[in-house]
Amino acid sequence: MIAFFCRDHIISHLSKPGDWCVRSSGTNAKRLLFVITKVDEKNVRELKLVYIENLKGWTLMDVKDVNRNNNELITYGSIHELLSSESSFCQKMNLRNPINRPNYLLNDENLKITNIKLGEGHYAEVLKGMLKVGG
Repeated sequence: MIAFFCRDHIISHLSKPGDWCVRSSGTNAKRLLFVITKVDEKNVRELKLVYIENLKGWTLMDVKDVNRNNNELITYGSIHELLSSESSFCQKMNLRNPINRPNYLLNDENLKITNIKLGEGHYAEVLKGMLKVGG
């Protein structure tokens, strides 16, 4: 899972049709949910990963298609089953290549955090930092 990267940031990692990833989405005003972001031949699509309580299963819904009837949905017992390459849903939605999480880990010894507040995120304040590059 790519965590809280924004959609625009994720798009730069989806390079060919069939590439996809799971990311978290939400704001203080809207509840947290998980979204599959995928790229096809023409554009980027987002599919909401939801648990349907009365059907006791997971499914994906197009974020723009909120009027779909629950009786039309194919559900899976787990997220892992839904996103497995053998699932009919992954094949139908052309989810071929899950992308790897980018390696953004920084060495704490090379990072100095200042007291300058840049803003506020979903879980914490955002402070300015300085990264020491090279030896």
